[in-house]
Amino acid sequence: KIQQLQALCRDPDATVQRLSLMSQLSVFLDILPDYRIRLANNDLSAEEKGKQNHGRPMKKKVQQMQDYEAALLNNYQKFLKYCAELVTSGLKGKRPEQLATMTARERRDVLLAETGVRCLAQLLEKKYAFNFHLNLVIALVPMADSQFSSVREQACASFESVFKSDKTCACSYEIVQQISSYVKQKQHRVQPYIIRTLLVMPLEVTMEQGEAARKKAKSDRKKRRRQQADGDTIAAGLKEAEAVVDRAEREKTQADILHELVLIYFRILKQATYSQALPAVLEGLAKYSFLINLDIMIDLLKVLKVVLREEDVLPLPAALQAVLTGLRALQGPGGQELMIDEKEFVDILYRLLHRFADGDAGSDATCFPTLLQCVEAVFLRRKEIVVERVASFVKRLLLVAQHLPPHQALAILSLLRALFYRYSKLQQLLESDLDRVASGEYRADIDDPDFANPFSSACWELALLTHHAHPKLSSYALGTAQMAPTLPNEHARALMDAFDPYAGSTFTFKPKVPVPPPNPLHKKLASENNKNDSRKKSRQRRARQFFVRDPLANLDEQYRKQSASPFFQKCLELDEQRTDDKLLVFKK
Repeated sequence: KIQQLQALCRDPDATVQRLSLMSQLSVFLDILPDYRIRLANNDLSAEEKGKQNHGRPMKKKVQQMQDYEAALLNNYQKFLKYCAELVTSGLKGKRPEQLATMTARERRDVLLAETGVRCLAQLLEKKYAFNFHLNLVIALVPMADSQFSSVREQACASFESVFKSDKTCACSYEIVQQISSYVKQKQHRVQPYIIRTLLVMPLEVTMEQGEAARKKAKSDRKKRRRQQADGDTIAAGLKEAEAVVDRAEREKTQADILHELVLIYFRILKQATYSQALPAVLEGLAKYSFLINLDIMIDLLKVLKVVLREEDVLPLPAALQAVLTGLRALQGPGGQELMIDEKEFVDILYRLLHRFADGDAGSDATCFPTLLQCVEAVFLRRKEIVVERVASFVKRLLLVAQHLPPHQALAILSLLRALFYRYSKLQQLLESDLDRVASGEYRADIDDPDFANPFSSACWELALLTHHAHPKLSSYALGTAQMAPTLPNEHARALMDAFDPYAGSTFTFKPKVPVPPPNPLHKKLASENNKNDSRKKSRQRRARQFFVRDPLANLDEQYRKQSASPFFQKCLELDEQRTDDKLLVFKK
């Protein structure tokens, strides 16, 4: 049956080809097991085969099962090769912007390629523990960097699914290895999507723990080889058939994955600074920085400082991610041993706030949450000693809030409330000019938060926000000025998600615009009109009948009584000379 379906793949009709591919996919998903099939070696002699079977001949059912498995693997391999060739030939030399000008044959090839990618992606997602999973990975890695979004999304989704469900991390390690070699082959010029899939990797092992696990796994492998050499195949077979994942082997694999990830990230950071994948690289380093050892941590901080020297040229999302990566690296277990001051990253973050207010973020939705995470990492996850630095950030954040949509301004106000409660000296910013002790003037143009002199000014921006058109923002700004407590559901992320008008497909006001209440004057006027009504006036307002006489009636007599012009009199005389019948007709 599978061979018949494979024959239909050569049909000239594209619909028949796609249906045959999907049919083979469903069949393989149903019949393929979740373990690897090991075929018997046909090159062995009959004597060696007899030794493997302990001198007994092979049973007929066993032989039939081996033949069935061999045929299954053969057909499965043919299917994988055909799908890979279909994708490669269908997308070769084509770009998404050329779809409108493509011929019918070229569009047909693109559709068949999308179907082939779907088959490969679902097979890797469901049967990553079966044979030929490495072939699937090698075929799908270039597709994860494809310019066609439908192809790229399916390949990346299959990788993410494997990362989440792979308990042994063996297949995940092979995927990361192939991505690393692909990035090196493309000279680090790849799209951010293929790098962002690596963020799903659930790593838990540090590099130090990985070294210990690697030594233990090596000793376990030596022990198993010794048992097999001594003829104790039962213990080795039981160990292999255990349903429990070997913890030491898993930790060793996770350490290898972490090494490959750091290698990918550092290659792009050092050799492709202006790559479009840089924000994804920095996001990955920020996530896995707590797993990196001390030596790599020092190299990472050096590279980040080199990247941030050109912060004006660097895109704002990448610059914010670089700052967040540096802050998390310094606050991690390896960074705390270095005892390095975070002021360099704090000053860069203070300068980046100006770019955010100018609108450099554009349409990047991840830029603002990264900004919030940076401020939280600097002032909320640790205690800042220099309060003037915190006050300078409060003033600049309020300046940024004036230029943001309501849901983002609400998130900033929630963050400021947390700062006011954590640093009690900041309450001076809410006092009037008469109660203030500081002297001098506030320098908003200085990009060093330690010399901005923020306590010589007040948070007058809150007064502007209290008159905002958004009802929640105006009331929340008033509560912030009055040091109102923050409710549990009013943290920054919750407010931003709750009042985001662009979330979902509704695009409605959040909160909804209330219906204005009826004007009380309308009711008062209606009651007064009812009181003044009387029967007499109601009779007068009844409908009256009017009768209008015909203005052309007796027109001849009216003209005779009046003095007519000579011309009109001559006309009348001529009219009288006519016959009586004609005169009658004329008058009618």
